Amino acid sequence: MIILPDLEFPGFPDITPDDLLPGGGDEPAPDYVKNIALLYEAALNRAADEPGMNFWIDSYESGWELHAIAEYFANSPEFQQEFGSSLDDADYIGVLYNNVLDRAGEQDGVTYWLEQLESGTPRYAVLVDFALSPENRGNSPYVEDIYQGDPGYWLFQ
Repeated sequence: MIILPDLEFPGFPDITPDDLLPGGGDEPAPDYVKNIALLYEAALNRAADEPGMNFWIDSYESGWELHAIAEYFANSPEFQQEFGSSLDDADYIGVLYNNVLDRAGEQDGVTYWLEQLESGTPRYAVLVDFALSPENRGNSPYVEDIYQGDPGYWLFQ
């Protein structure tokens, strides 16, 4: 037996056993990570795949704004294939209600969003508003379970 007299070893006071588990303990994902996952689902009618979500998170972290990502999604071949390439404003709003909120739009809401588009609000900005709405967040609790695996790489539980 080796005896090491009077040696002190550094402790790790801020690390708990839970911090070593997937998800890093109780630390929630930052809002921008959750927002990208919500936007992905809202625009493409499916949950984000992890590599794709991480690509857009990296893009956001390198300077892309959420509205630019939404514009890219709204103009993507996948969006066009899923919803059509020549939607008028009313059809676009209908798609957002049905796809993002899983319901038909109420008349006052549809009128509001059509007025927003008619006054010059870009479609991608309306997409962001739908994606980040409290109603959509309530319909998408899985975003609260996103955690960081390796540094800079986000995963779904």
